[in-house]
Amino acid sequence: MNRKGKKIKHYKGSFDTGKFRRRRIFRWILLLVVLFGASYFLAPPILDMGAHVWYSVLKNESTSTDTPEVSATPDPEATPSPTPEPTPEPEPQGDWSVVSIESVANGEIAQQTAQQLAAQGVKYAVIPLKTGDGVVHYASTVPLAAGSLSATPFDAAAAASAFQQAGIIPVAEIWAYQDPIAPYTDRTIAVEYGTSGQGMLWLDNSVAAGGKPWLNPYSAGAQQYIKDLALEAVSLGYKQVIFRGLQFPQVKSLAGAAFGDTAGKSFDAVLNETIQQLQSALSEKGAKCWFQYSAAAVTGEDLIPAGVPVGSLSMERLLIELPSEMPDPSLVFSSVASASGEKFKGLRFATAPDETLRQLAEQNGFSQLVIG
Repeated sequence: MNRKGKKIKHYKGSFDTGKFRRRRIFRWILLLVVLFGASYFLAPPILDMGAHVWYSVLKNESTSTDTPEVSATPDPEATPSPTPEPTPEPEPQGDWSVVSIESVANGEIAQQTAQQLAAQGVKYAVIPLKTGDGVVHYASTVPLAAGSLSATPFDAAAAASAFQQAGIIPVAEIWAYQDPIAPYTDRTIAVEYGTSGQGMLWLDNSVAAGGKPWLNPYSAGAQQYIKDLALEAVSLGYKQVIFRGLQFPQVKSLAGAAFGDTAGKSFDAVLNETIQQLQSALSEKGAKCWFQYSAAAVTGEDLIPAGVPVGSLSMERLLIELPSEMPDPSLVFSSVASASGEKFKGLRFATAPDETLRQLAEQNGFSQLVIG
């Protein structure tokens, strides 16, 4: 009889001794340590790579969705991008020097004067074309100037050219309504006495005391005369123009003066109108305007020079003439700076200021100094 071998069953608990349990626990602990260490060193690069891939996908989707397809053929109806406006060149910094008429009497003298001023660092030369005595000192072709021409007129174009060649900007100086000559040439553009239209010229003083007539600020003809002279100066090469005497007569009372049809405009209204016209006309030619008044007229201490406070006038550039004596220059500078508002301002000195006055001027916002 064959004997079959007996099956031996192994039960889990047969070898589950304390020794084997400790070995299993140790193996699990070792495995966890290995996994933790591997994750510590491998997780950062894996996360970085995943983030890079994720954002790359998002970027590609955004680009394909938001970016329009660009046609190789330009669209004829597409609006061209606007051309940026050129930045204006800054004006040269430096003194303005007022030159005498004798120093530009002819081209050769003008060249010598220009070279001397350039060596001194002067950047602007102020040349009187029409002075406060009504005389026009160059060969003007403006019809109304025919009776006011100097006996020895200089070549204004040659003078302007001489200064330009020396690197100096030529500036024309023109007196406006303070003019005792042109009223005799055309009485219709002058201030009259008493009833307008009688042809009797009004004088700013008695004949015995040397009274003189004035051009009428309300007269369209007088306004045109000043504008024509200024535009002619620009055509001759002058880049800027200083207007002086753009005011009502310098007297305490105008009770006997007749200004014709004023159209209801006040003194400041008609002066502002003229200032705007001159600024606009010269700007179209690429030139700039300055309007000169005394410091007292600017602060309102003396209303006679303009008939109104100069601070109320709308010029863009104001040139302030300083008094010959200034006990406290800092007070004068701050006063005129405050009264003149946000205008572009310059100061006119009779003689060259010292360094202290220059610094005071700069501290109060005056970037241009005119000497003479």
